Amino acid sequence: MSLKGVLLDFDGTMADTAGDIAASVNYAIHQFYGPEYGIDNEQCRRTIGRGLRNELKDSLVHCNLEFDDALLDRGLKVLEDYYAEHPYDTTVAYDGIIDVLRRCNEKGLVLGVFSNKADRILKIVIEKLFSEVKFDYICGMQSSIPRKPSPVGLQLFMERFALEKQDMLYVGDSEVDWQTGVNAGVRTAIVTWGYRSHSKLSELGVSASALVDTMQELEAEIGR
Repeated sequence: MSLKGVLLDFDGTMADTAGDIAASVNYAIHQFYGPEYGIDNEQCRRTIGRGLRNELKDSLVHCNLEFDDALLDRGLKVLEDYYAEHPYDTTVAYDGIIDVLRRCNEKGLVLGVFSNKADRILKIVIEKLFSEVKFDYICGMQSSIPRKPSPVGLQLFMERFALEKQDMLYVGDSEVDWQTGVNAGVRTAIVTWGYRSHSKLSELGVSASALVDTMQELEAEIGR
């Protein structure tokens, strides 16, 4: 059966968002601990993919800073408010991804984005950077949907558009995305231009047959 729908992760799959996430994390850290603490973009890239709360938590651990759940919640609010005001200062779409997605539109595929990124920020960034693409579905992190690698987000996408597992392709860039696709039982492609290298993804258990190194390979995967 030919492909009917494509659902993509966002950070590291469609766009390099590490600079703006790192800046937002650092803003929150500075408010609570002072300007001498923070992370760089490379440290941010190593931990992106499990939502902003976990990104902040990982960053505080990296900086050897003490915190509790209450402070983490307060810090997350500061982080998200700053990020909503600076959602695409440095964020850029990966070269070629817009063309690939536009061809998905031309083929009449159901096209969606599902991300652990905060829903309001995800929609702001997509509207700015991907205005040439028509998305049928955009879903960021919401309290009603378990965070990846839970398969619930993928299952909701399939239910909404009456897709069977064999009808869709899920595209991500991390071991979390790989496990999400496995948990949902759908064909999954993991790109290597994001926040995990080809070798790192292999080390983390991603199947070699799922790894996609170029936009041309991604388009071929969508076309098969």
